[in-house]
Amino acid sequence: MLQYYTKIEHNDLFSKLQALFTQLDKMENNRGTLVGRKGTHFQLFRGNIVDSGKQKWEKVYSLDDLLQMINFLINNTYITLADSCWKQAIGIPMGTNCGVNLVDFYLTKYELDFMVQLKQGNHWELLRIFCNTMRYLDDILAIDNPLFVKLLYTDCQHEGIKGIYPRGALTIERVSRAEKVQYMDASISRYSGDSKHYMDGKLFTRTFDKRRFGKFAHLNLLRYTAAESLILPSVGLNIITTQMHRFVKLDMRLSDFVNDTVQTFYDLIHSGFDRINLLSKIRRFLLTFKSRLLYGVTPIYIYRLLLRKLKRS
Repeated sequence: MLQYYTKIEHNDLFSKLQALFTQLDKMENNRGTLVGRKGTHFQLFRGNIVDSGKQKWEKVYSLDDLLQMINFLINNTYITLADSCWKQAIGIPMGTNCGVNLVDFYLTKYELDFMVQLKQGNHWELLRIFCNTMRYLDDILAIDNPLFVKLLYTDCQHEGIKGIYPRGALTIERVSRAEKVQYMDASISRYSGDSKHYMDGKLFTRTFDKRRFGKFAHLNLLRYTAAESLILPSVGLNIITTQMHRFVKLDMRLSDFVNDTVQTFYDLIHSGFDRINLLSKIRRFLLTFKSRLLYGVTPIYIYRLLLRKLKRS
């Protein structure tokens, strides 16, 4: 996990953003990166200023315009406390909506340079290994990658290969190293217990909610909005549908999918939603699912399994 970003030098931050955006902009020779504005609506697209000017945009910004805005933001961030005012001289612009995105692009440039280095050096095996290493904002997941620790920073080298991240700009802290880890809203572990099972010895995922474990387990946290809130009833009932879509993607075992759906069902009942309407949403989701089979069985079988589970609960 990336621990903090406060040591990023402004010159390095802007130079990496400029290099990344320019590199992406050159992917199509005749179609540059543009942003069109109409009122408070902005849209990113590729084209040229001349043709885009004929469209109904109030203003079209080029990549150079965007880079000038970013440079101004980075170098003109001020923090006030009582009667004192300070100009931020290091780190990402504090208190801005785009700060987290700037850091994301900044780290992406270092990661891209590292992967390009592997490709240019024909390190195909390393490329394959690092394909199982991923980052989302400040969370990094490395699966079966023993060289990741050796190549964390740009001042590290392994067999002539330069590392990834700038040591002076950020610190990386290892959160966990085990056969079972939590990454984002998923738990990743190795299946065991049945040598004849097709998943035996393989990695599998299931949903993970930190509010149900550890220091949060004893707290009565509200996970979903109440039925009596100002949202439309149809919107509130769609919570069960959106959660089931998430469960299908993260739960690789049918039993986990069923347990998560049942838990969400009772959470929503506790929030005041109608039982019959929730069951109708569950049934509709399963019977209109895009695939005829789900977890190797028919959706109607899963619906009956859920009903039996709910009756026993």
